[in-house]
Amino acid sequence: MPNTQTILTIIFCLVDDLVNRHARSKPGARAKFTDSELIALVLYKELAGIESEHQLLRLVKRDYLYLFPKLIGQSQFNRRARSLCWLIEKIRQDILDKLNASWPEFVIIDSTPVPMKHVVRAAITKSEKSELIGFGRRYVHQEDYYGTKLHLLINRYGVPTTATVTRPSVFDSVVVSQMLENRTNLIVLGDKAYSGKPLREQLLREQSILLIAPAKAYPGHQNTPSEKYALRKGRLLIESVINMLKSHLQLGKILAKTELGLMVRIQRKLTAFVMAIYINQKLNRPGLAVKSLVA
Repeated sequence: MPNTQTILTIIFCLVDDLVNRHARSKPGARAKFTDSELIALVLYKELAGIESEHQLLRLVKRDYLYLFPKLIGQSQFNRRARSLCWLIEKIRQDILDKLNASWPEFVIIDSTPVPMKHVVRAAITKSEKSELIGFGRRYVHQEDYYGTKLHLLINRYGVPTTATVTRPSVFDSVVVSQMLENRTNLIVLGDKAYSGKPLREQLLREQSILLIAPAKAYPGHQNTPSEKYALRKGRLLIESVINMLKSHLQLGKILAKTELGLMVRIQRKLTAFVMAIYINQKLNRPGLAVKSLVA
């Protein structure tokens, strides 16, 4: 297993190569602490499960300042990191291309709640008026939450290829049509939340997309043995991916105060996750062995 210095070096080299593809000329003197260094630390923070930029910078100053000798202060670090969200998205897309995961022919879809803050505190905030943030219900835990809902498409290897966020009140069956808007000739596995004969027939008729869900969602329909096997394996895979995002990359503990802050943090976590899969692939490790990569 690579040590922290090795992982930081690998992340920086990968990020620097991708950043140079999308470099924009900026007026004035070149920053001594480069965008590549900053993004590398931002993504390492997510992979390592570090909760805040303050903890990250303290760790770097204490143990790895020789790798980042021009490290900047927390206020400037946070400001520059927010301004580079467009570049982090470019990096995510580039890594998906390297993984040949941008346009898969087989995907699994699911959604998961992403709490933003405690529901009691949320009731008195202005951000309640957001188009993407609101109150929802986590039925597994039998509790209300305040935040958003993340919808994911993953391929057969567990790579998140597409993601979108909505208010918790938006039905999953509504979102699937939007996420597959420009796709054709595709097989999609989903749970009973994506049921509905009209949706299934519309996707098949207009886009040649075969939506497979548990038979009980379709009255009078029976799953074939191969469909049952695919649904069982697919559920295990996407639940494993979501669990890793929540438990290791802290997706379920985002401390954002605004809609923008929440979206930026979700984007970073997804980028870090696909980057970890790519690094594992290059190191001949299991792609989803994300936690042990930086443990």
